[in-house]
Amino acid sequence: MRAKNVWVPRAGKRPYGKSNDASTWLTFDEAVRRGKGNVCFALDGDGLVALDLDDCIDEDGVLHPNARKIIDLCLSYTEVSLSGHGLHIFGYAKLPFTGRKKGVLEIYGANRFIAVTGNVFEDRHELKCIQAGVDVLIHRFFTERKRPIMPRPRMTADLDDKALLERIAKSPQGDKFLRLWNGDIAGYFSHSEADMALCRILAFWTGGDEARIDSLFRQSGLMRAKWDRNLRPGYTYGSWTIERACHD
Repeated sequence: MRAKNVWVPRAGKRPYGKSNDASTWLTFDEAVRRGKGNVCFALDGDGLVALDLDDCIDEDGVLHPNARKIIDLCLSYTEVSLSGHGLHIFGYAKLPFTGRKKGVLEIYGANRFIAVTGNVFEDRHELKCIQAGVDVLIHRFFTERKRPIMPRPRMTADLDDKALLERIAKSPQGDKFLRLWNGDIAGYFSHSEADMALCRILAFWTGGDEARIDSLFRQSGLMRAKWDRNLRPGYTYGSWTIERACHD
């Protein structure tokens, strides 16, 4: 990677260059000098791809079991991200797209900067071919599948919260709903993926009433401080999650 002239300096996550303009890229040494050690790597579509796994390392440094499955599928150069709670995996593979994101998993092959830390994870220093693992992930996370058609619930808009929750609990989704409602994230890649799953259920039963979804979610066992974290002006993590649950 260092031999490629695809580097730019950065401030925090902000790269000083354009991911689709090679004229803004530098040698590794020059980018390090200008960024005082802080650099980004440009994926230029030459067959080197990057996987970005967010929120997969907890406060105690423990890797989420589902993240473990992914990094063991894609055995190649792996480093801890800037936050200290995510991972970047670099390896050789061909993608059927430029890039995709699904929940906390992102994969890119071109037109994207990745902030490189050099904080190698579990002594995974060597770049390798990860095509087989990438194919599995594309099939699992990035292949469109038709969702089974479910009959819309009738006359739920006028139910109070208690009655609505009881109705959901007695539905075919009841077991899944109750686990999420009680804060159980087992079987999900991350807490964020569990948040989305609960919001999708609530979106279905409230007819996409975003204010009510927010009110109900705050009563659930999944509620945490991150829900009100500002992502950008006018958007919190919670409002972004609800919007995706209602419209994706």
